[in-house]
Amino acid sequence: MPTQSEFETAYRRLARILLERPNAFACCEATTLDEWVSSAALARVPRGEVLARRNEVCESLLLLVEGALEVSLACTGAKRHLITFALPGMIIGYLALADGGPNAHDLVAHLPSVVCHIPLDLVRQRARIDFGVHAAVAAELARRSRLLYEQLTLNTMYKLPERLAHKLLQLLGDIGYQRDGCWMLDLLLPQADLADLLGGTRQSVNAELRALQAAGVLKVGRRAIAILDLPALRARCAYLPPAASGPLVAT
Repeated sequence: MPTQSEFETAYRRLARILLERPNAFACCEATTLDEWVSSAALARVPRGEVLARRNEVCESLLLLVEGALEVSLACTGAKRHLITFALPGMIIGYLALADGGPNAHDLVAHLPSVVCHIPLDLVRQRARIDFGVHAAVAAELARRSRLLYEQLTLNTMYKLPERLAHKLLQLLGDIGYQRDGCWMLDLLLPQADLADLLGGTRQSVNAELRALQAAGVLKVGRRAIAILDLPALRARCAYLPPAASGPLVAT
């Protein structure tokens, strides 16, 4: 079991690497990223813990270092709409940074996670002397806007089988790994959550998964989905417009 000091050192180093990725703050000065990482608060988050609620005050950029977060909207009657999953390297809080408004979504730990909270005040301070911060935020907001338009197109113009194939391929690109000659998706993803992501019912998604399994395209397990025939899965949504770079994530 690592000590607290070892935990801090390892995850701050990883956070620093993640901030330099193209869809983060790669165009910023090294001193900017160093200051953010050294001043940030690191936290272990158990599965199911709520990190933020919609319309609450947002005080930090949240960088996910390890694990997975559910990005959702809570509705009346205790219902919620699952929008997407935030995965390691993703940053949430750009809207609050840009307009000073509250959280736009609810955030709940889908898996045990490690998160890095970078104070928005500190980000704004560095933005006054490092114009790379403005460029990075503008580019990322534009990228996510394009992804939202594409998601709207998918939801309104394509049927569930195509949307399911597209979502499985998107998840495969984000978290898939090869094992025993097939591709694995292991995100503890209940069919109810998958249906929520696709805007369908659990019954309809279950029927489509069974059809894909009967066709030998995939195999559904208790904890994971194994993609047995990747070309066949791609063929089911090959005529969809090409996606913009990167996964959809909350702003």
